[in-house]
Parts: sequence; structure tokens; C-alpha cells
Amino acid sequence: MKKKIIGAIIAGVVAITTFSSVTIINSGNTGVRVDFGRVSNTVLNEGVNFKIPFVSKIVQMNNKIQNVEMSAEGATQDKQSVNYTISINFRLSPEKSAYVYKNVGKNYVETVLTPAIADAVKSNVSGYNAETLLTDRESLASDIQNSLNTYMEEYGIKITKVNVNDIQFSEKYTDAIEEKQILEEGIKKAELEKQKSEVEAETARIKAQGEADANKIKSDSITDQILQQQMIEKWDGKLPVVSGENGMMIDFDNLIENTTQSKQEN
Repeated sequence: MKKKIIGAIIAGVVAITTFSSVTIINSGNTGVRVDFGRVSNTVLNEGVNFKIPFVSKIVQMNNKIQNVEMSAEGATQDKQSVNYTISINFRLSPEKSAYVYKNVGKNYVETVLTPAIADAVKSNVSGYNAETLLTDRESLASDIQNSLNTYMEEYGIKITKVNVNDIQFSEKYTDAIEEKQILEEGIKKAELEKQKSEVEAETARIKAQGEADANKIKSDSITDQILQQQMIEKWDGKLPVVSGENGMMIDFDNLIENTTQSKQEN
């Protein structure tokens, strides 16, 4: 009986020891081994790993893409106060997991990343005029991303995406921007009306010039031969006559004049 009890105890110890020597690292994570409080520089990859039972503790570090959002206040290059909301996608490099845990801890987002975001945003916002911020958020986001990657390189934190979700200026400045936009729209409308009037005037001038040119060509094309032909075509068979000393005579000048006048009327 005693042997059975001892055997059961030994089997239990072996089972516990075996179970304690195995650890499973979840997908998208790395394991940091801590031996009696001392952090090992070697990281464990996802899957089944072995450790020293009762000596090693395994801390899992998330290496997936994560997101952090924050709101803050800053000032533009032209001294306009601005409130912004920014969204950051980032990931921790697996090979830096042990370093970050040893020097910062698992709460590295609050400890090093969030302050770095605030500094990067403020320093880059100050390089833009307020009006530029409203129209070029992508450039601002790119500048912030580059700055953050420089700040976070030591910790192996890679910034994969920056979105500037919202930018809010003071009510006074917002009203001024709106008034400026209304004024610019009025100027554009007046300029379009002016261009329209100029086009209409030019169209009318071209039309009048074309009619004048056509009349001139038509006038220049009238020759004596054409007049004679038209005179013949329009002659009703009666000859105009005038009285003279020698009796009745044909008035050819009057005949030509009548024909010319008829041509001009047509």
C-alpha cells in the first residue's frame, strides 16, 4: 500500500513537472522567458515550447497589428489653435519583444508610444498653416508616420498606418474660413459671368463680320455681264421709252438702273 502511495506521488510529480516544462505561445505572439525575475534575451516563437519547470515564467507579447486612438490640442504655423483626433496602427517586432518587456514592460503603449504620438503630431502640425491642414491631411499623416517610426525604432515598434480622422479649429477661425469660401465662390461666379459676356460679344462680332464679308463678296461679284444677264432674265418684253426731239427712244440707262436696283433688293 505504501509503495502504491509513493508511486502515485512520484507519478504526480512527474506529470506536474512535465506539464510545467511545456508552454504554448499563441498565434501572433512571442514568448519572453523570465528566470527567477531575470529576463532572457531569447524569445520563443508561437506554438509548443519548453521551459525550465518551476524556474521559468513565460510572458506573451502581442506582435499583431494593433490600434491606438487619441485626441489632443496643438497650434499651427500661423498660431491657430487646433484640436485633432488621430488613429495609429502599429506592431511590435518579434525580435524586440524581450527588449521592450525588459526595459518598458507590457504597458509600452501607454509608457512610450502614446507620448511619442503626441509629440510627433504637435511638431508636425506646427509646420503647417491652418488652411493647408484642411486640404492636405494625407501629407500630415505621412509626416507623422515618418516621425513616429524614427522615434520608435529603438523599441522595434513599427507604425503601419496613420489616419488624421478629425481636425477642429476655433469657432472664430471656422467662421472666417466659411466667409472666405463664400467670397471666393462669389469671385469665381463673377469671373464666369464676365467670361460668358466676352464670349457672347465675340460671337456677335464674328457673326456681324461674317455678314459684312459676305455682303462685300456678293457686291464685288456683280459684273456688267451679270447685270446684262439679269436684265435679260427680268425683261418683260417692253422697252422703256422717252420722248425726244426725234420722237420715241429706248432708255437703256433707265433699264440698267432698274435691273441693278432689282438685284440689290434681292
